[in-house]
Amino acid sequence: MNEMDIQPWLIRMSQGDEEAFQAVYDLTRDQAFGLIYYLAPSKHDVPDIMSEVHEYICE
Repeated sequence: MNEMDIQPWLIRMSQGDEEAFQAVYDLTRDQAFGLIYYLAPSKHDVPDIMSEVHEYICE
């Protein structure tokens, strides 16, 4: 995936398109999880942090 692949989805997502949000989530969840796992001080908190990140994005 490169920036050009995701850009149309990000635009649609910013306009409230739930299908676009799901597409962006599907395209980025593995990378997001990996980054959160790497940065989290407590590995058992990773699922909660991941959930909070996506809740924040949906606001």
